[in-house]
Amino acid sequence: MTCPMRLSRMIILFSALLLSLFISTSLLAQNYQDTEEIVFVIKPTDFKKKAKSDIAKKHNAILKEAVTQYWESNITYKFLEERPAYKYAKTKKGKIIVAELETIIEVGTVRVETNFNFRTHNTSKILSVRLPSMGLEKKDIIYALMHSQFMYKNLTRFKKPSKELPKAYGHLLKEKTLLIAASDLSKGFTETDLKNSYPYEFKVVSDEELR
Repeated sequence: MTCPMRLSRMIILFSALLLSLFISTSLLAQNYQDTEEIVFVIKPTDFKKKAKSDIAKKHNAILKEAVTQYWESNITYKFLEERPAYKYAKTKKGKIIVAELETIIEVGTVRVETNFNFRTHNTSKILSVRLPSMGLEKKDIIYALMHSQFMYKNLTRFKKPSKELPKAYGHLLKEKTLLIAASDLSKGFTETDLKNSYPYEFKVVSDEELR
């Protein structure tokens, strides 16, 4: 079934959790199992327009807060802007990874896609978490952090993630209640449609309850 555009973010995140493909090759993944440090890319703030600068500062503040609270890996981290981040990563090739949020907008369509990518010093992609969000709220970044850590720990474990992940972790969903924002449902995808496509327990709640 083709997912409608307003399909709940939580459903998409659920799908990503089970079906995200590990982009790295086994060799590349093995080379980065001994990573010493993660550099999270922050936005530049030295814009002439105050409004633009304020947006960047707000984003950076949210990112730093989320990382401080939810980065559970024993790999240390720091925050740098994009160019300094890759320059710094080159000082210890293979020991430092750059993590950055990248938004892709397709001209002429309404498709907007944000990915949280882990890259090597020469920008080769190790793994990627897809976030189907128009904008990035703290909860989106938290999801990206938690899921990327899960993926990184399992880089070399699964040869066919889309088939093996559901078998390894799918049973956990039976014990959880999926919360869905009422505002994410529409005439094109109703609560009934959700019942027909999601086999486990869920609850439709307000946006405030999800925050």
